[in-house]
Amino acid sequence: MEISTIYKYRDWTNPQHVDILNSKRIYLPSPEELNDPFDCRIPISLDLLDTDTKILKYLNNYIIQNLRYLQEKNYNINTYTQSLVDTFKSKKPEMIKYYSELYEKRGNLHFGIFCASMIWDSIQMWSYYSKNHTGFCIGFNPQRLFPYIPNFRAMKVIYRKDFPQVNPLATYSPNTESKEFIDNCFKMSHTKAIGWKSEKEYRIFSNKFPTGYKKNERLIVIDSKCFKNILVGLNFPEKELPKMIELAANLKIPLFKISRIPNKFKFGKTRIF
Repeated sequence: MEISTIYKYRDWTNPQHVDILNSKRIYLPSPEELNDPFDCRIPISLDLLDTDTKILKYLNNYIIQNLRYLQEKNYNINTYTQSLVDTFKSKKPEMIKYYSELYEKRGNLHFGIFCASMIWDSIQMWSYYSKNHTGFCIGFNPQRLFPYIPNFRAMKVIYRKDFPQVNPLATYSPNTESKEFIDNCFKMSHTKAIGWKSEKEYRIFSNKFPTGYKKNERLIVIDSKCFKNILVGLNFPEKELPKMIELAANLKIPLFKISRIPNKFKFGKTRIF
């Protein structure tokens, strides 16, 4: 089912958060900038490489991905490949650790993640991401956002108790449209611990391979049509409302105020612009 609106909870006292509305720019952080240390760090299941054939195939795929660099450094590809195979077999635990860390470093360079929620009325997220209900929440049209995000994949986040198994032979693939390759990418980029389930996250994931992201490239200018609405928190300062109304007017989108629903642990919303 197509998601019509996704929500980003923000802090009104943070100028960078307000800049989203002023400058119509979103930021795509790398995995190391996210608040979950496991985010986009689902390890490849390298222990599945339990035969010489599988090891060779995996390392061949790795070499293909790095062929230009190896050629520029005048490596003998056949000799280097055999050396990798021998080292992997004789020092498998160390090699698994090495390739896992290598994937993390590559992810920090190449990946950009726009994290949002499918819900606007989360008590916890208003508390945590919007400075104890004093902030605001932006509704985006995800379909309008997609064209601005390079090489993106978008989906609901999957919540699990344990890491999923990631087939190492499908993580390097010349056919990036194959179902197994796409499934593996989603497992690593869209799986989080079950404790985050209440956030109902919807994630737009960008992979800028092979060049990687430069710092200034993570700020993405978008069109005003990407914005659908703004909601201000239960404790949003009254004196700041005129500024928010002006921002909503500039974007030509509605503005809502969060309110309590009597006798329930639930929020409602009232349109104020």
